[in-house]
Amino acid sequence: MPIGFRDYFHIALLIFCVPFQYYFSIKKDVSNTPKQILEVVSEIKNVKENWFTLESWKNTWKNSLSWVIMIMKKKSDREAAQESPAIEVLEYRKKHGVKDKTIKIHDMRSPGLWFRVGQVVQHIYEGYKGVIIEWEFDSKSSSTPMYKVLVDEDTTDENFSSVVNVVQDQLYLLKNTKVKNRLLKNYFTAFDGTQYIPQPWLQELFPKD
Repeated sequence: MPIGFRDYFHIALLIFCVPFQYYFSIKKDVSNTPKQILEVVSEIKNVKENWFTLESWKNTWKNSLSWVIMIMKKKSDREAAQESPAIEVLEYRKKHGVKDKTIKIHDMRSPGLWFRVGQVVQHIYEGYKGVIIEWEFDSKSSSTPMYKVLVDEDTTDENFSSVVNVVQDQLYLLKNTKVKNRLLKNYFTAFDGTQYIPQPWLQELFPKD
């Protein structure tokens, strides 16, 4: 009868136990040796079950694969957040009736534009301040630009919209002024002391600003 894998394993296990038996016979009390050998055999059995069975390798593979997928997803999410508008921003626009015109790249600036994306402005009549996140002309024939402004939450009440459209001549520029708004991080990366620095996706839409 040919010797199988199980027989080889049992032979190897017996050979492996001999040095331990010799060690315990010298260093330990002889009365404890059988117990200690049984403990060693039990440990070897646990190692075999945890590392040398098909099921254990399947579990290890699944855990490793899950970890790799999780790391790749986190990296993909970070890149998407840097390259495109956040879902929260788009949902907020839709909820408040803000038309999404930012798919158009404004690669030219009209001489009639007074302000840029990222600059902080204040409404002449209503008094609230905010940061410009977009600009657009009402029509091709119009010479009056409209600015989309992310409003400072400290200068309005809770019923006031966080994003408003304002005609250019109703705004004036503020310097060295910051704005507080929960959506600010979705549009800008930092404040440089003069104005806000747009996120990469917003810079691509308004490259001349």
